[in-house]
Amino acid sequence: MESSLVEDLRKEMLRLGYERIRIDAELKAKSEVLSRLKAIKENPIPSTESMPRQIPDYTWGEAILRCFKDSGGSAGLRQIYTNVAKYKPLSTRHNRHTVWGKRPAFQHEVRSFISGLVASGDLRKVSRGVYQITGQGEDKLANTRQEWSLAEELVALTAETDPVLAEIWDNLQDTAYDQL
Repeated sequence: MESSLVEDLRKEMLRLGYERIRIDAELKAKSEVLSRLKAIKENPIPSTESMPRQIPDYTWGEAILRCFKDSGGSAGLRQIYTNVAKYKPLSTRHNRHTVWGKRPAFQHEVRSFISGLVASGDLRKVSRGVYQITGQGEDKLANTRQEWSLAEELVALTAETDPVLAEIWDNLQDTAYDQL
């Protein structure tokens, strides 16, 4: 009987110890998030909204196609990376280095949009990392910007368009952002 009580007490102490470790880890994670938020609040990234736009703010698709057109119809990825800033303002978010490939985030976006433009027939792959604008791509440049804006809105990742992301975004750690 006494050994059973001792065993139950030991199990309860062990359970409480694990619970304490879990709570400590949660508190540490929340504390880190709050300290990052505080740092962001103290040193905000200046908004480009109030600054006069010197660069036209084309959609990614338009900006990339314009880069190809300016390059004589054919260009390599490095050339597009260099010239895309003429047509698409790049923020600090775009220029931050990513974990994947250790390159600026905008380069991942450019490659992703180039893949889409190839799939839609607006570009064609000439060789590794080199693409060429097609007649269809040139026609698309001639069309209105409204078409492009609508297409990008349709593929925007939002809670409404992607319920899986909505579930991921709706968690306790993210509620700290709502308090700002």
